[in-house]
Amino acid sequence: SAGTGAGNHPRAHLSLALVLTWATRLFHNYLRRERWQFGAREDWRYADMRRQHGRWFALTQFFAVSLAQHGMLVGLTMPLQPARH
Repeated sequence: SAGTGAGNHPRAHLSLALVLTWATRLFHNYLRRERWQFGAREDWRYADMRRQHGRWFALTQFFAVSLAQHGMLVGLTMPLQPARH
């Protein structure tokens, strides 16, 4: 019946509230840093990486940023899995 699923458990609600609070904080900080303009300029870290790696930027960005962040996100969200069950 509705209301007995794992998504209705208090732990799931707490997890969702914490994730949304953290996401809101990150998004607010991003907008504040960018002077309230979404995507107006490139992050200084990417600009430095582009300058340092030149034509190899795309490959460097893929391994150093994309894959690394994916691994970190998987690791950070693993503790949330029990809230689903």
